[in-house]
Amino acid sequence: MAVFCLFHLPLVAMEHVLSTMNAQQLIDLSMVSVRSKNAVTNFLRIRRKLRVLLGVLEEPYISIAGKQRLFHRIFKYSENPIEEWMKTYDYIRKVLGFRFEYVRFEFDSFPSQNRQIINYLLLIQTSIDRLEVISGREKCNDDVQYLLNNLKVFDRLVLQLNHYKEDSQLDIPNDPHYLHINNSKFINYEQFLKLTHVKIAFNLSILTNQEINRFLKSWMACESHYKLEVFQVNIPNQEAIEEIMDLPHEVTTDPSIMNMFVGLPFNINPTEGFNIKRSDGKMATACVAEKSNGWNLCLLIH
Repeated sequence: MAVFCLFHLPLVAMEHVLSTMNAQQLIDLSMVSVRSKNAVTNFLRIRRKLRVLLGVLEEPYISIAGKQRLFHRIFKYSENPIEEWMKTYDYIRKVLGFRFEYVRFEFDSFPSQNRQIINYLLLIQTSIDRLEVISGREKCNDDVQYLLNNLKVFDRLVLQLNHYKEDSQLDIPNDPHYLHINNSKFINYEQFLKLTHVKIAFNLSILTNQEINRFLKSWMACESHYKLEVFQVNIPNQEAIEEIMDLPHEVTTDPSIMNMFVGLPFNINPTEGFNIKRSDGKMATACVAEKSNGWNLCLLIH
């Protein structure tokens, strides 16, 4: 078999060959020698951008998204999955030279190592685009707060906290553009008013019809949620809209407005909505829809 000598090629030709490789092939090549590692590292830092996603689950993983996705999973029967995960990512990070953009952190998987994992992530970088936090144990709540206090999230924060302490309140950073809380029973009305995110979605919310009505009135008076563009919250039933919309409004069936709700983030197909106006002239439309999690109020500022 003829041997292909990559490093005998002119620089432009060598870079063309490297550009045809996926993330796994580039990492494999980098392990051949110091020279090949340097070549891959230099090429990636100049020529290609890849997205790195990290998962701290029962089987920790590293996902690299490019033309093709590399998915590296640390199997749970490893002697020390977290140590192996860190060691693997350290090597990939040195070769690729890219930030991780997304972390999915399940705090119940390795509870005794949560602080170690968090400090490891913070040692690499202190900000991230997207973070998903999953926790079903109260004893992990302090670790969740420690992560939120120290890792700055810019784009999207998703919280799935099934057993948050009833006598405490999670301090939610206002930096993320989008906040989604799958079990928002710990968010009372007073804390909700303090949130300044552009997009907010609550499941299993304890907000009452009267409190949602008060929120809408405060928005109309420019007293809260000035930057809000999208809001979705569960409501008891379709009839709840009568109490919620006990404020100045106009009923609309305008197709151009209804079509705004068809795609993301709502994915509904309403035929009727309720227009409200803020004191500075800004308009919003509220619709009611039944989704997989029950009835929801969907509010779009436009």
